Amino acid sequence: MRESGPPVAGAATASAVGFFVAVAGMVPAGAASWWSGEPVAALAVLGIVVLGYACAIRNLPGSLMTALLCWMFLNSFVIHAHGDLIWEGSADLARLAALVGAALIGTACGCAAVRSHEQPEPQIPATRRAPETEHIRTLEPLNHG
Repeated sequence: MRESGPPVAGAATASAVGFFVAVAGMVPAGAASWWSGEPVAALAVLGIVVLGYACAIRNLPGSLMTALLCWMFLNSFVIHAHGDLIWEGSADLARLAALVGAALIGTACGCAAVRSHEQPEPQIPATRRAPETEHIRTLEPLNHG
């Protein structure tokens, strides 16, 4: 099995950039939550943000860290309006699982997209056997004379 190319950045760089992606993703997530009145809209927006970022960087640790950061921002500023990071049990586990699933799917899709655009490895042709001489008729020189 061939590699799908190196990731765009290392885990530390992808996580650091992922922080800024999570902060930028909170703007439309907060607007979606405010507009719909439900935090599920913010979860959907952050899921799309994590999916797109993971697809772009193709780095699993970096995309998982971005999913965790998005969950922390979602839990702190959308679910609990005062910035309190509180664990509520199965609801928080489901939100975290949705964002981690988006990170896994995005990373897999990014690797698959790169692999589908790679050039195939060149094949070295095998040597062919020389034709057998009994099947070849030789022409005798013509005598003009």
